Amino acid sequence: MKKTHVLLLFTFFYHMASAQINVTYAMANDSRLSQIIKQSNGNYLIVINDINKIQRPFIVNAKILEINSRGNFIDSLIFASKGSNLNSYIDRLIPFSDGYIGLGQITNRLDSRVSFWVFRLNQKLQLIQDTLVPLARSMTAPAFAFDRDSNIIFSSGNLSVPIYFGKIDKKGNVFSWKVDSSEFLIPSSSLIVRKDSLLYTVFTDKEFITFDTAFNKIHKTPIVFSAGFNATVTPLNDSTFSIAGRTTLTSLYGWRQFFGITTVSGRIIFRNIYSTSVDTAIWGAFNYGADSTKQSEWYWGGTYNYILGSDGRAPVASSFILHKLNRDYSIKWTKRYGGDAYYEMYGVLTTDDGGCIMYGTRYDYNSVPKYDAYILKVNGEGLITSESSIPLSINNLHIYPNPSSGLVNFDYKEPLKDVQIRVIDTKGSLVHQVKIAEGLLPTLDLSFLNKGVYFIQIMEQNRLFAMTKWVKSE
Repeated sequence: MKKTHVLLLFTFFYHMASAQINVTYAMANDSRLSQIIKQSNGNYLIVINDINKIQRPFIVNAKILEINSRGNFIDSLIFASKGSNLNSYIDRLIPFSDGYIGLGQITNRLDSRVSFWVFRLNQKLQLIQDTLVPLARSMTAPAFAFDRDSNIIFSSGNLSVPIYFGKIDKKGNVFSWKVDSSEFLIPSSSLIVRKDSLLYTVFTDKEFITFDTAFNKIHKTPIVFSAGFNATVTPLNDSTFSIAGRTTLTSLYGWRQFFGITTVSGRIIFRNIYSTSVDTAIWGAFNYGADSTKQSEWYWGGTYNYILGSDGRAPVASSFILHKLNRDYSIKWTKRYGGDAYYEMYGVLTTDDGGCIMYGTRYDYNSVPKYDAYILKVNGEGLITSESSIPLSINNLHIYPNPSSGLVNFDYKEPLKDVQIRVIDTKGSLVHQVKIAEGLLPTLDLSFLNKGVYFIQIMEQNRLFAMTKWVKSE
């Protein structure tokens, strides 16, 4: 049975960004793909925050999906409100040797009380600990880094709230916390921990701000260029960083992608600004716009023909744009992917084969509007090797008994149309399939299968409706 964990404390206030253009929404639910990370077993975890827009106030459930390297679904976990007034939202999921530390927010939908949420999962994605720290109001997704003792250092801020700082140990315990009311800014997706001096440096769109280990401000260093508040900053050593993002909105460059190497003192070692037609906006990926390969090459990307305020949906064609850089940071090649729908890139993640994964959303406005999480895998030459579209509204499916010796019942009493029930083994192979034109989900007899773990998918009209894990006991 799909694992569902219920949180019965406060929760976070989720603000829906209002679209600045006329957009037709595809479904009653709205979701945001927050992050994708690689596991030690070669599979990938996808973090999605799902919003039920029928309810007022909105109900938010945080979901973690697992896929293998072929893009097949393996498992899922849902943090559910169980009809209460609690919302859960995952901002960051951080791998550890024995599991994961998650950073997010929990809110009470009625009184808007908000708490910073730190939770711990084991390798099986089971919740084993969570901690809440009350906040004055919601904050942006925290930037984080590790100190030399493997503690997590994080920071988060907003244009209207102070910067929050904290330190979390490997067990998920928050043992240091500070609010700096003198600063009101949006940190980037990266925070730098300088291992030589244990100083912490926050990169903003205008400056580096350095703090000591007690989060006391030491100094600021202006940046002579701007790469945008969602820039990705990656340490090359304790004093030199790469910065990938977008330039300021100037008549000279417009919304252009930027890649540079700079020191914490502000000295520029290298920079490159990607230029294109002046009527096309290029916006850096929102979460992690750049990543380096084992060969010291770089991928960096974003959205080509980005529409400001679209919130992932616009009635225009856009693309993922991806650059590959040589070791000397010169551009090796540039490619665009998409152009048949509205794509919006959230991140880039390098893979062991020298290629990378790009992820974000795809909004198909051409026929029946459809809003999907979109994951694209390319090799080192930029050739597509696989792609996956995941509907950003995936239902919670319960089956029983689980485990069982063969019979499987579905706890879903609403009729469906044009349904395929797929049973998939752990290698990603389709081992059984049932098609029904219309009606209730039938009882399956899977006694012919070998003992082991299987994954059951319900496809309605060729779209993923629900999924879960099932164990064949004998």
